[in-house]
Amino acid sequence: MPPPPARCRYLDVVEFLVEQQAEVNTKKDNGWTPLHPHKSVTLARPNATFSCFCQLLPPLRPLPMPPRTPLGIIDGNRPYGHELTPNQRGKIEGAVAFGANYAAAGKLVDCTRHAARKTILLATERQDGHSKPRPGRPREWDSRFERRVLRIARMTPKTTYQQMREQLGTYPSHDTLARILDKNGLTNWISKQRPFLTLEAVKKRLRWTLLHKDWSYDEWAFIIWSDECSVERGAGARRTWVFRTPGQKWDKEIVDTYTKGKDISIMVWGAIWVGGRSDLFIMNRDETSKKQGYSAASYLEVLDDQLPTIWSPGMIFMQDNAPIHTAKVVKDWLQSNAIPILDWPPYSPDLNPN
Repeated sequence: MPPPPARCRYLDVVEFLVEQQAEVNTKKDNGWTPLHPHKSVTLARPNATFSCFCQLLPPLRPLPMPPRTPLGIIDGNRPYGHELTPNQRGKIEGAVAFGANYAAAGKLVDCTRHAARKTILLATERQDGHSKPRPGRPREWDSRFERRVLRIARMTPKTTYQQMREQLGTYPSHDTLARILDKNGLTNWISKQRPFLTLEAVKKRLRWTLLHKDWSYDEWAFIIWSDECSVERGAGARRTWVFRTPGQKWDKEIVDTYTKGKDISIMVWGAIWVGGRSDLFIMNRDETSKKQGYSAASYLEVLDDQLPTIWSPGMIFMQDNAPIHTAKVVKDWLQSNAIPILDWPPYSPDLNPN
């Protein structure tokens, strides 16, 4: 008779053992004797015939080798302390059902007598030999402690984990505090940055918003939105992800190199309006300026080149309050060309759709 499959349920093992025992009894009735009667297994019952069954039972296929840990030691033995599989538990239960003691049943799957005994005691509580779900480690905090953590996080959102521990008077781990906050929808983020607004700047922003909040689509359609953008070579590049072990952190083939200081950069001007957009204009540096950067003269080149091609009577030109925009020569140029300017509040890049 072929051996049972390597993975089977408890009932399958019992059926196989019953068939094997019936075949042994039939052969004994016909005068058959074991080839090696000295090989036997200690029995839990003196009159049991488990020794004949053990001599006749064909060897099962070896268990498959567990997945090897990457870069770890290759070992086909069952690691100490690991759980038994449903197949191994079925073998123990089947052996004990046929009279073997716990030590003999444990030898079938290379486990201790205590493990075999525990397997039999918990057999009725398991589903098909699978381990029961565990409740997990008990929580390290109660509802009162959780409320204190949430109160500190909401009242002082810029506090650090270390400062939070000092206020609590206890020293839970970083992960414990993070789990409590994440459970209640709070996550530690990097604070967003924006320019500091004085009270006068806040009043001007509010006044401008109230003045334009009821504008219709047709009124906004006559606005030309403009702005500049600095583009630096190498800035904004995506970070490189690599596969490595912890010891390869500083390998030459793994790390990315960078240069200190700023690289070559240019300033690009552009404008948009409803139904159109301007060309991208690369601004020229003013070599006569103090820092040889971009000055009002650089901006005048943009206006001379672009505004005559995109502006038409009735349209309003928008620009922010950068120093090169509010210079006297720029104001005089716009006034001489009869180009109206949209009044713009200070420190308001969030209002510019460009």
